[in-house]
Amino acid sequence: TIFDVENDRYMLINIGWFNEQRIHHCVIHIDIIDCQVWIQANNTDRLIAEELVAAGVPAKSIVLGLQPPDVRPYTAYGVPCREQQRESLKV
Repeated sequence: TIFDVENDRYMLINIGWFNEQRIHHCVIHIDIIDCQVWIQANNTDRLIAEELVAAGVPAKSIVLGLQPPDVRPYTAYGVPCREQQRESLKV
C-alpha cells in the first residue's frame, strides 16, 4: 500500500516476482483532488465507486478518472470541480 497523505494519493500495488517474472501492477489508485474522490485505476472485481456511495460519499463527489473526460458527464458520478465551474460560466 502507498498512502501519500500530503498529496492525497492512495494506491495498492503488487510488486515482486512470480515464476521468474517481475510483477509491478497497480491494483487500485485513488486521489483526492479539489475535495473529490478520483478513481484513477480499479483493477479489481469490486465496484469501488458503488462502495464509496454505500459508505456515504455523494456520487457527485466521485470522479471516474479512468473514464475519458467526454464520457464522465454521462456517468452516475461527478465531473471535476473545474469543469463544473467552466460550464456554469458558459450559462
